[in-house]
Amino acid sequence: MRSPTLAGERRVSPFKSQGDKFTIRATAAYPPPPIKLTWKSSDPVWVEQWPLSKPRIDTLLKLVDRELQKGHVEPSTSPWNTPVFVIPKRSGERFRLLHDLREVNKKIQPMGPVQTSLPMSSMIPKGQPCAVLDIEDCFFSIPLHDEDKEQFAFSIVFPNSQRPNLHFQWKVLPQGMVNSPTICQITVDRALEPV
Repeated sequence: MRSPTLAGERRVSPFKSQGDKFTIRATAAYPPPPIKLTWKSSDPVWVEQWPLSKPRIDTLLKLVDRELQKGHVEPSTSPWNTPVFVIPKRSGERFRLLHDLREVNKKIQPMGPVQTSLPMSSMIPKGQPCAVLDIEDCFFSIPLHDEDKEQFAFSIVFPNSQRPNLHFQWKVLPQGMVNSPTICQITVDRALEPV
């Protein structure tokens, strides 16, 4: 017997048949509760922000502003800090915001490796329908537990004290956190469980 859904709603078949083709309806009836991380130590980590060039600081400001607008980061007064930087994407036209979480990751209890994507396509019987999902920005759609947000703080430091430093923290799974891939997989598995 299947367990009832969190919202208690009646499930309908996620498949819609159209001859030899079908579509999968995927809806989120509820946001999953954030998964609390297990910390080896609660002592704050503070790694100074690396010096960045003026053009990189300008790019960083734009990227952080975009993440603020999307609700992915928020202003912070956290005692934690680890460096951020920007690198050009492969196209060379846009930049990617990266957060060096190596020191924070040392304080997190790993949740284990990500499950491999078995079965492999070569193992699926010929003619067996299958679906491949490419989930864009999966990490940024999964909220951090409220008690874990301050550990993922970073600063924008202006050279020569041109203006006060800005301090932010992630509200969603940050890229580079040791458990982000595992939490993403758990969340997607829960969402696709009825399928």
